[in-house]
Amino acid sequence: MSLKNNLFMISVVAVILLTGDIQAEPLRLRFGPYAQFISPSSVKVCWRTNQPEATVLEYAKQDNTIMTLNFEPSNLPCTAILQLLEPATKYTYTIKAAGRED
Repeated sequence: MSLKNNLFMISVVAVILLTGDIQAEPLRLRFGPYAQFISPSSVKVCWRTNQPEATVLEYAKQDNTIMTLNFEPSNLPCTAILQLLEPATKYTYTIKAAGRED
């Protein structure tokens, strides 16, 4: 086999490795979310995902406008401090992957 043929084979292998279809693990919560009351009008919400990906925290009072906080991809836990909440009022919150509707 000539040197020219060997180089061609190496190039083809490199292309296959770089363009191969790799299935990523689905984004999941590794822990959380959990809420910790800091004061009557503020809460700390923490969570961590199984891989670095931008996430969004959505929160709202019942029958009210949804507020959102965006978080950059990170290997560290995400922490949000929600302030100026109305005491003795029910709020809901959801953690989502940024840019996804599911």
